[in-house]
Amino acid sequence: GFSTSRILGHRSIQGEPVPGTFANDAEVMVIAQALKRAGKGVFQIIPSSTLGPGREGFREHASLEQEIDLIANVSRESGRPATFTLFQIDDWADKWREAITQVKQANRKGANVYPQVGSRPTGLVFGMQTYHLWMLKPTFRKLRDLPLGELLAELRKPEVKQAIFTETNEIDGVPVGSMEFGIAHIEPTFDNLFPLRSDSTYEPSQDESIASLAAESNLSPESVLYDYLVAEPGRMAILFFTNYSEFNLDAVREMQLDSETVTGLSDAGAHVSLIFDAVNPTYQLSYWTRDRSRGQTLPLAHVIHRATRRNAELFGFHDRGLIAPGMRADINVIDYENLGLGELAIHNDLPSGGGRLMQGARGYIATLIDGVITRRHDTDTGARPGRLVRS
Repeated sequence: GFSTSRILGHRSIQGEPVPGTFANDAEVMVIAQALKRAGKGVFQIIPSSTLGPGREGFREHASLEQEIDLIANVSRESGRPATFTLFQIDDWADKWREAITQVKQANRKGANVYPQVGSRPTGLVFGMQTYHLWMLKPTFRKLRDLPLGELLAELRKPEVKQAIFTETNEIDGVPVGSMEFGIAHIEPTFDNLFPLRSDSTYEPSQDESIASLAAESNLSPESVLYDYLVAEPGRMAILFFTNYSEFNLDAVREMQLDSETVTGLSDAGAHVSLIFDAVNPTYQLSYWTRDRSRGQTLPLAHVIHRATRRNAELFGFHDRGLIAPGMRADINVIDYENLGLGELAIHNDLPSGGGRLMQGARGYIATLIDGVITRRHDTDTGARPGRLVRS
């Protein structure tokens, strides 16, 4: 299929919008015609205004309503399914409902559009080993290559904290399109920023936020966040920027139950030291069907269907997603009562020592790919039967 992005936030390392951001309707429809000729594939897009209208000097170029009309036209012209990213955004807390209604109307008129929704908030993870608000402060940059224990000891010194809090960012040589530049210049909403632990539910109450903790201690939110992160190795905090406008996951549940939507948005393989939602399949099964206490759960069969057959059919993999004679044996054997997530930690195993957020899972008795056991009792067997496949 074909995948593209039209939001202003997706930029090159030099800060230039990615190709396709400002493509006009005629250019996009040429892609639709190519999909029609191919007779297969999915059109996938992150629409303009996915994360809201933007701000002064950084306004999105098309409304979400206009984008959905375009996506529906692509689907009708190509005869192929189309899927797009859909979140709840604080600026438009109910816009996602309007979007799904618009999709339903388009699908009744011959389109085949699937809003792609998440199973929890999307969050940016802050930590002193990865990204944080002070990473471009001159004092921090002088200290950042110290071993972690020594670094934290220095950062806990009052005079070091004071220096960091009074300095301006040192941006020489830092590409304006880099994550480092973006995170260091972010203006976080501390109401949506929470301590993050391995056992976090991704549904904290508002009084657990950094803003609430700051109000209780009569300190600034930035000071509370700093002190929390430098107190001991491995501490992290998370800034929710989607799907948490009401400080609960009721809207996510409603999205998950809608017949038009599909489940996705794990960002697995992207932003690996900032987002770690590759754990979403385990989170869906453990939290949404079993552990949620702040509202209603989801039916187990419903969650399994959305994670297997529904997504397989969307992408044209009709030989999997069901346990039935003649189907491909891609199967998880799960100890449901003991299913859960493991420790959240930084693994510095990327090229040049780059780090990534990793969280394991437990409760998988066996994972089979085309009948071959690739994991047994949560341990990799070393078997690699998987291959690149085409829909």
